[in-house]
Amino acid sequence: MARPPSQPELLRQLAALAKSEQDPKELEQFLRVHSAGLSQVLRLSGAELLALVDIDPAARGRHVQKLIREGHAAHKQQRVELNQNLALAAATMLSGLARWHDDCVELDPRIVLGNLLRDGTKKAVCFDAEKLGRG
Repeated sequence: MARPPSQPELLRQLAALAKSEQDPKELEQFLRVHSAGLSQVLRLSGAELLALVDIDPAARGRHVQKLIREGHAAHKQQRVELNQNLALAAATMLSGLARWHDDCVELDPRIVLGNLLRDGTKKAVCFDAEKLGRG
């Protein structure tokens, strides 16, 4: 059994079919078969995907390229927001585990060093703070 096409493969094939000025039946069949994957990437419903078949062939290729760019931008923004949320959650967790001692903060070394503590070949860890505060 053949593996399903990856998202980049789906998008390349969609772009090629959308540019084609041949009979749109192949594009329509492709959209029906791959509507679930394409809907997720392009953020369109199945009906909106099928409506691409009715667009003038001369403009359809440009329209699909625009949808692909917008889908990539939305996915990239989603990843940025996810990473921001993960960083905030990690910082919140660390702040809850930190202990103030006079003018410094102490963290459990298992949290700061993680798997380095398990690696018996590491004899020392160096923290380079010279670049802190520089953009």
